[in-house]
Amino acid sequence: MYVHYVPGSQDYNLSPDVMVVRGVSKTPDRRRYQIWEDGKGPDLVIELTCASTREEDVEDKMEVYRDLKVQEYFLFDPYGEYLKPRLQGYRLHQGRYVRIRALGGRLPSDVLKLHLRGQGELLRLYDPATGKLLRTPPEERQALHAAEAEIERLRRENEELRRRLKAPPR
Repeated sequence: MYVHYVPGSQDYNLSPDVMVVRGVSKTPDRRRYQIWEDGKGPDLVIELTCASTREEDVEDKMEVYRDLKVQEYFLFDPYGEYLKPRLQGYRLHQGRYVRIRALGGRLPSDVLKLHLRGQGELLRLYDPATGKLLRTPPEERQALHAAEAEIERLRRENEELRRRLKAPPR
């Protein structure tokens, strides 16, 4: 989704890989986000950087996001080719971005109340309240299938127990 930040101009826009905007209604047919219409910029932006976007992500976009008062800005290099360290985070403090210090190999996000962590080529979310990683969509599907299989097993067991209770004693 494009983020337009100069009223009346389609030329000034960014397309963050991930953005979080709290307190703004989510409309299913929205194709662009115009800051002047919603009254605020994103609260958090994540850019997945690569060879073709690295300079833009580290320099140009960072300045624009800072000027738009994006509270947190994260950069992730999935293949570890361009950024050292490959996950970097910045928090807006007195109009400037200050690097977020890692805690146990994770970067805490005040906006999300979660921690970000690179795991292989994936950017994972960790919940410090539970001490667990949030599931990825494939992990969520696998857990759902396992739960459905367990429900089916319990249904069959229940049917068998009912059948036994109805059977005449031997």
